[in-house]
Amino acid sequence: MSGDRPPGYPGTADLRSPQAGEPGTAEYFSHAVERPPERFTTLGDTLLPVSTEMRRWLNGDRVLSLAEQFKKFGPQYRDHLHGRRDSPFNTMESTVQTLRERDLFIAEFGFAVPSREVIDLMLGYSPLIEIGAGSGAWSKLLKDRGADIIATDPKREQYAFDHGRYIPLMPLQGKTAVRRWPDRNVLCVWPSLNETWLRQAARAMRPGRILFVVREDTCAEDSTWNYIAGAFRQIASHELLSWHFMHDRFEAWVKKRKSHEIPELPANTDSF
Repeated sequence: MSGDRPPGYPGTADLRSPQAGEPGTAEYFSHAVERPPERFTTLGDTLLPVSTEMRRWLNGDRVLSLAEQFKKFGPQYRDHLHGRRDSPFNTMESTVQTLRERDLFIAEFGFAVPSREVIDLMLGYSPLIEIGAGSGAWSKLLKDRGADIIATDPKREQYAFDHGRYIPLMPLQGKTAVRRWPDRNVLCVWPSLNETWLRQAARAMRPGRILFVVREDTCAEDSTWNYIAGAFRQIASHELLSWHFMHDRFEAWVKKRKSHEIPELPANTDSF
């Protein structure tokens, strides 16, 4: 992997060695994952079950499958746009609590909760590049489980989470990163609302490359999804754990090419 890294990427000889406690050191990651800042723990582990579990995954525990997550956290964490109106969990108290939990999860990790199904699937399509990687939590989960992945983010948007908190980032726009490593498959988790950078990166991808996207209905903008629907073929879809009024999902798309077999990925109807 080091052969395709430009100067200045972690692991190259000309990068200054980080001091204890700085990003990229064991002390930094230990503090970031195992001892979150006080603002992340004010509700206690019992009221932040997903965040507590995510920390365990980032420390090496097995990522739970979607069915295991529903069993552990409760059925209130699924497709609320389509099933919540008649749900026994549809109370003001539960809504406020889970919205607060989501805000704290975003501040610590980012916008989406992975599952064992999607992590295992992407491991089979390494090497990867993540664009708009944010905190780097998804890239760290993949890297720790054997993926060859480069995390990138221009860090130009202000979110509650710390960019590069869990893994060093290359400060690159999505399309620039895709052009620099054209043979890698691409991961994008929650592209920014009303932004076109995912569409630009998708245009830069070579035919045959796979685009993994974690999205909700309020991600990117219409021209992005119209372009992907026309230039790519969807080959997998997985439901993900979601908070109230959300519908997070994982999709895999392969960029179309002539006279070439489209790679097969397992479909998933998520009929739990």
